[in-house]
Amino acid sequence: MRRRRGNPDIRTELAEFAERRCEEVAARAAALLQRLALLPELASPHLPAVQCAALLLRVCGVGKVSHLLRTNPPTSVERAARSFDEAVLDAYTKLARLDPLSQAQRAQCQLPLRSGGRGL
Repeated sequence: MRRRRGNPDIRTELAEFAERRCEEVAARAAALLQRLALLPELASPHLPAVQCAALLLRVCGVGKVSHLLRTNPPTSVERAARSFDEAVLDAYTKLARLDPLSQAQRAQCQLPLRSGGRGL
């Protein structure tokens, strides 16, 4: 059996800090998504605002959260990632003026574009 070094209290505190930080970043990113969903209402009627906002949602909306996913252990980002996934789908539903999505529709929205999804 291999012995772990370090103070277990410090490891616990660091894990809790990382989890809180991940949730804060995901919450800020979710707020951006909600603002993107409002973009078509603020744009001029002759502009393709829904298409532009959907593209921004897919391309720009996930950068910080994907960085968190790559740089933190899964236990630290699990709750933040789940809540952010919900925020992405909610923003898309609002943006595209859709009825609430079924589980199959939610799964399809999360597929890559090359697989017939929306790349969310």
